[in-house]
Amino acid sequence: MNGLSSRESGEKFVGSVYEVLKQKIIRSVYEPGERLNIETLAESLEVSATPVRECLNRLVAEDLLELVPRVGFFTKPVLEGSVRELYELNFALLNWAIDLADNDLSVQNNAVHEPSRPYLQVLSTSARQSPDMLASLSSKMFLNLALLSGNQELIARIGNINDRLYYIRKVEAVCAKRPDQYILVLCKAIAHQDYSATRAALVEYHNECLLVLRNVVKTLRMSTIPCR
Repeated sequence: MNGLSSRESGEKFVGSVYEVLKQKIIRSVYEPGERLNIETLAESLEVSATPVRECLNRLVAEDLLELVPRVGFFTKPVLEGSVRELYELNFALLNWAIDLADNDLSVQNNAVHEPSRPYLQVLSTSARQSPDMLASLSSKMFLNLALLSGNQELIARIGNINDRLYYIRKVEAVCAKRPDQYILVLCKAIAHQDYSATRAALVEYHNECLLVLRNVVKTLRMSTIPCR
């Protein structure tokens, strides 16, 4: 019994280290392409190197980090082609989610998952939101759409893309003309489970992301380059 408790405690400890590191990476605390030193991370987190290494390997498996053999762990560089591929994958998966939700009578007329209605109210009644709020809303809104599909693999994949695009979406919120409006239209369609409107709004959102992509990448690389 003591052995089981000890193992559970160890797993919980590693899980907490993992969450701290993951949030730092998602929010781009480290520079794109930066090498992460295990000993330095362990010292800053006041833990040993073993759980840090374990967590970094897990983040590599989730495609949030890169591992160069015999060199070390690195944050992902921001490359226009790679971001575009993520956009396209996100678009395809979300369209799949819409198809599944639209064709599954069991999810129609169900209570909408958080956060569609609460954030819909915020977007409808508040002034332009902060980039962090809009990035968070986009992630939760797309996860909500995946939840409506009822497909667990799809939910997991959308969640992973949300993590990988979080900081990109923050920069989009600065570069796009009115990102809150694109998100508001999407949010309304999802909240009302109007899948025809959701498809149309998703196309508009996706096209705007592609339109500002080059400026997003430039802004991440050179903060002095203005957005359109």
